[in-house]
Amino acid sequence: MSYHSPAPTPDSHRPVPATIRVFHLCDKFGIRGARTHGVSRLFSWWFPRFDAAEFDLRLIGIRPPDEASAHLERQGLAPVCLGRHRFSPRIATDLLALVRRDRPHILHAHGYATSDYARIRNNGKVG
Repeated sequence: MSYHSPAPTPDSHRPVPATIRVFHLCDKFGIRGARTHGVSRLFSWWFPRFDAAEFDLRLIGIRPPDEASAHLERQGLAPVCLGRHRFSPRIATDLLALVRRDRPHILHAHGYATSDYARIRNNGKVG
């Protein structure tokens, strides 16, 4: 049995951008009273290992700034905190504005709420 490559699709010949913009969307960066927790620790390990010439990584959290986001800021990761409650309908318009402005190639959602908002954005096919 031999393997045959699938027929090319219109997207398969799309040029790869010089720098790939990735939005990492988070419900929150930490828990009350903790400087680093879960996803904020992950970002502090991951982000410095990516080649900045190849990847433009952005951190976006839907909650207000907290100790974990301040810790990430001190590490030079510059998280964007939308300052919303996780069920605020304004999150969708906030994210849409950021997506339209910065045109990310990839939306990587970490968390329940941000996964829902990423799906809403994807159904809108902005860009």
